[in-house]
Amino acid sequence: MSTGSGGMTPITSTVTLVSYVTLAEANTYFDQRLLISAWDDASNDNRSKALNMAAVALDRLNYEGAMTSTTQAHQFPRDDEASIPQPMQDACCIIASKFLDDADMDVIREESRLESQAYGSVKQSFKDGDLPHLMSGIPSAEAWDLILPFLRQGGRVRFDRVS
Repeated sequence: MSTGSGGMTPITSTVTLVSYVTLAEANTYFDQRLLISAWDDASNDNRSKALNMAAVALDRLNYEGAMTSTTQAHQFPRDDEASIPQPMQDACCIIASKFLDDADMDVIREESRLESQAYGSVKQSFKDGDLPHLMSGIPSAEAWDLILPFLRQGGRVRFDRVS
């Protein structure tokens, strides 16, 4: 059964969608991708929930610039832009798909730190370095690559002269 933008299932949900993309936009995005069974198998309500969760994860990050309006729901658009950049919309879709595929950030973070494990005398050892996207609550390296250019870089300060 197709559930994408050209599919048979209507794009409705009882969940209030507060995300970077609409269900129709997300379905169109996934119509162009492989390995999307988690998205295809999900109800529209669960898709909406996942998109909302993805927006929350994105909004927790520290971005360059300032929000266009103090009353907008999310971190984007920014700096007097009128729309949300396509890479941020794509990242939202990717993250939502990961959440639908049972990505539990607590488990993912713990597993990313585990280097070895033994059962005799119960031994565990953990890695020193952690992957930045996982520590930032983003379950996908692909989404992180899309988000990274928009993030505020540590140690950089921007000064603007006001006359």
